Amino acid sequence: MDAIVHALSAGVLVELLLEGERRWRGPLPGGRAALGAAALVLGALSHLALDALPHFNIVPHLSSWMGYLPRHWITRTVIVGAIAGLFVLVNTRERWGTAALAVVGAASPDIEKIAHTDAGMDPRYLVFRDHGTRASSFDGGYDHRTLAYVEIGMVVFLALLCLALARRRRGALRRGAAA
Repeated sequence: MDAIVHALSAGVLVELLLEGERRWRGPLPGGRAALGAAALVLGALSHLALDALPHFNIVPHLSSWMGYLPRHWITRTVIVGAIAGLFVLVNTRERWGTAALAVVGAASPDIEKIAHTDAGMDPRYLVFRDHGTRASSFDGGYDHRTLAYVEIGMVVFLALLCLALARRRRGALRRGAAA
């Protein structure tokens, strides 16, 4: 999947974690550090789960956008992923640290893959060895256009879900503060 999908899924995870924290109604075991660690780990696990689905990375295949840059496929992916990550951080502005950890966790398998494939990192040092040594796309035999449309739909769905969950969380916080 593209970095935008991974970042937005991290945003949804953060909103669900923050909702769980709100419903806990008291200090969490381990406090915010435990919540941050959970966000980091769940972000990475969500990346691996999404990459197990058939997909076709759209962003690196955009033919004209930044094609003149060296390693333009990485540049495109990083820019689009950073924009999605910024959307998540702004959306969860009260808890941007937790959101940042989730986004970093969601990006970490691909950061390792780039370190291995482009910088020659020894596969023995990869945390996500199976992911870091495989090809970026897994189409499962499906048409690439179909997979691209599905991925675009996922981006829209995840962004709207992230916004809706944040709105609900903020409303619950305002109602709780008013009570």
